[in-house]
Amino acid sequence: MSNNNGIITCNISLFGPSVGKTSLLYQYLENKEPNEGISKLWEPPDKYIEIGVDTIKLHLYMNNDKNNFEGLNKLFIPQTNIVILIYDITNRDSFNLMKEYYYPQTIKSLPQNIIIGISGNKVDLERKREVSYKEGEEFSLSINAIFQETTSKEHEKITKLIDDLIRKYIEYYKGENDNIIEDDGACCNEICSVI
Repeated sequence: MSNNNGIITCNISLFGPSVGKTSLLYQYLENKEPNEGISKLWEPPDKYIEIGVDTIKLHLYMNNDKNNFEGLNKLFIPQTNIVILIYDITNRDSFNLMKEYYYPQTIKSLPQNIIIGISGNKVDLERKREVSYKEGEEFSLSINAIFQETTSKEHEKITKLIDDLIRKYIEYYKGENDNIIEDDGACCNEICSVI
């Protein structure tokens, strides 16, 4: 999970139906709203952040291929430390799909101690809301996930969700694996591999 410099590597995967994953990640990484025509093929760059005394290298992955979701996820999920499942608060079907398809398909391949976040996205479109805050929160509690409503228009909301997930990840692995940062740079655990 670390390299020779003591940097903790954290792999984060984002899944969900057409809910603005690309725009949300762009806001998180660039601290600005993406242009209208941002490509679904945009590849998120790695990002280094500081959480307390730790330096974390984030590698972010998102699955935009709904037709091959299960096949692609067998490759990427076993190497993931944090999963964020996203739905659109203005689209009841996206919430149901996240709960009834994306979550069950995702957990089939998850490492046992994965950290899960739930994002109710597009909160800037409050007037069109179809999924209540309480519904998202209750589902998150039922699966022991961290919940946050987000929008690609505000940096703070997605940053809070990702930071909270990373803190939980660091806390868990430092508690469970005293050798989380190894001098030789070797990975302490097979799920810590870089995607």
